[in-house]
Amino acid sequence: MNSSPSSVRGLLSLSGLSGLSGLSALFSGALALVVFLAHSLALGQQSRSPIVLEGKSILPLRVLARPFSHIYNEPDPAKGIARENVPPFSSYYVYTRPIEKDGKDQKMVGGEGWHEVGSDNRGTILGWMRNEDVMEWKQTLCLEFEHPQGRNPVLLFKDRDTLVSDLIEAPTDRRAKEARKLYSAIEDGKIDDSFPVLSMEPKRAVDISSSFYLMPILDHEEIKLDAREGRLLRIAAATGAADGRGATLIADQTFRETANAGSELDHAKLDKLTIDLVYVMDLTLSMEPFVDATRDLIQKISSALDRSGDLQGRIRFGFWGYRDSGEIANIEFNTKNYTPTLQSAAEFANTMTGVAVTKTDSVDFEEDVFAGVADAITRTQWNPNALRFIILIGDAPSHELGHKWNASGMDAVSLRELADAGRVSIFAMHLKDSRFPQFHDAAREQFQTLAANRGMGSETQSVSYHALNAREVDSFTEGSIGFFEPLQETLEAAVRQSGGTVRDQTPIDPPLTTPPPVPTTPDPARQQVRDLSREMVRAALVDWIGRQNNVQAPRDVVAWVTDKDLVDPSVQALKVNVLLTKNQLDALNSTLKATLQAGLRGQLSGRGFFAELQSVSATATVKPDAIKNAKRFADTGIAPEFLLGLPYKSEVMNLTPELWASWSEDRQQRFLLKVESKIEYYSTIHDKPERWVALSEGADEDEDEKVAPIPLSMLP
Repeated sequence: MNSSPSSVRGLLSLSGLSGLSGLSALFSGALALVVFLAHSLALGQQSRSPIVLEGKSILPLRVLARPFSHIYNEPDPAKGIARENVPPFSSYYVYTRPIEKDGKDQKMVGGEGWHEVGSDNRGTILGWMRNEDVMEWKQTLCLEFEHPQGRNPVLLFKDRDTLVSDLIEAPTDRRAKEARKLYSAIEDGKIDDSFPVLSMEPKRAVDISSSFYLMPILDHEEIKLDAREGRLLRIAAATGAADGRGATLIADQTFRETANAGSELDHAKLDKLTIDLVYVMDLTLSMEPFVDATRDLIQKISSALDRSGDLQGRIRFGFWGYRDSGEIANIEFNTKNYTPTLQSAAEFANTMTGVAVTKTDSVDFEEDVFAGVADAITRTQWNPNALRFIILIGDAPSHELGHKWNASGMDAVSLRELADAGRVSIFAMHLKDSRFPQFHDAAREQFQTLAANRGMGSETQSVSYHALNAREVDSFTEGSIGFFEPLQETLEAAVRQSGGTVRDQTPIDPPLTTPPPVPTTPDPARQQVRDLSREMVRAALVDWIGRQNNVQAPRDVVAWVTDKDLVDPSVQALKVNVLLTKNQLDALNSTLKATLQAGLRGQLSGRGFFAELQSVSATATVKPDAIKNAKRFADTGIAPEFLLGLPYKSEVMNLTPELWASWSEDRQQRFLLKVESKIEYYSTIHDKPERWVALSEGADEDEDEKVAPIPLSMLP
């Protein structure tokens, strides 16, 4: 990957640290914030512009259509219907809304209030909707189900008070007991009119990328569950399914049975199960014994698969090698893809004969691990329907953010988010060199963060990470076999259950059931890695099964939920996202670039971060006094309006002049490095077409109206 010009090292390199004149030119030229403001100005010149939210100057008001609603030609049903039965909870811009007078809506026609709605913010009017047929969506916040492994399904309650009084405010033991009663009643079908649950999340994984669902947040408040911070949320629920009409209620037996279905999979679907396995490996001089051991292992795997009957063709292999910066003499490359397309075992065994380490050593111990992982996640030619696994093998930590040789411009947290978005599971094997103990902690922290796959547990989650002595090659080989065995077992079970044959293999239990028996005295490394690998594969299978069964989220309901597991609040059940258009993502990117550049400039000039932010007024329509008098960054007028008032704790938005001044230079640098990593994350999401979806009719062909879900944790 190439270094971004927005990065810390790029800015320092361009400035040459030779004075403020160069930085001033860089600062003025790089402020892409002008693009966003110019876009906003252009919107204002349209013949019609949507209504903006109260207290905002740009952010438009949207509404969501209730089920079985129509768009009329005029605010009078007698004038005809423009669009009949619009999809439930479709999103529309508001161009006219009922005007309040003396505390009541001004009646327009026939004793009813009306909203004039459009499909975009450029004046494309669709017609009129009754006030009772829409819900105002003041912030484009929505929810996404977390991985279902290791937690209870989310329950959607009819009203707030029942959820709060009976569960949220109840003592720990009573809440868990009452929640279990609800789950038991749903399983047994003991539902009557007084039952407090309206609908529920299916037990099988719901994949938002293949079966798009929308759960807009209509209202939210902070709560405490066992002294843990959580959120109480009023939501709407809709799906993108072609037949997604009609509410899915727990009282309906058909829906209840579907929602309660476990992880079973019919044989026909198992016939489609395949695996993509990509090695990401350090190819510097110290790694030569492990490259040789991996090459030998792949030869053995290839031979075994050749004898395995219908197992052939079920698994494809890839290899990304990483080293360090091309500035280092004879290093040859930063990252290299040895498999532009994924290969069969036999092809891969042949490819591995050409994989070699450097002939010269690096100039320091760290390597560019993050670049190797980033390229493997984003540039591998993954098969669309395969289970996707990366095995990361290295003996050194990555260059951190801010280092001139961190070519990815990202940290482990951002890379983990990218892996989750791409449904990629990572297993990390950390080779600890006893000669360099000072690097062990940094490598462990990075590798564990990268290997924190979805579905691996709660706050005390196990991660797909294994450390071993870099002097023990035999232990590495045993661990590598242990990693591969659950993949092979899973494929063998799939072949057998779909009617195929597996020759010369020991029978095993199918996946998602009792683990297969193991030898009486197994190699410790092999056993430990096998257990972690099996857990990782099982979590990936849960996701895959949900996609194969086209599991749909609840639809056409408005309900109350909490984002924590009601039985075990340490487990996160829902992830809060904000839906951003590309223009909004660009504005966010521009804000962070301004933040990054002002921070760097403030460090060099000694004037401070907020003093340098005032330079924005020279190139953007932000009043210098607004920055000068701002008590925190959120008050400067620089940040996009959609960030204001979101339910998350923002280090950037809450930054004050006093806090910045109190930080050491190292602490300031860490802050700027986090900003830099998020800039790179936004840039990657911006260029991934599969992440962008249309919310309203007619928006499929309009790139400006498509949105992408950005986790609150990845906002500045």
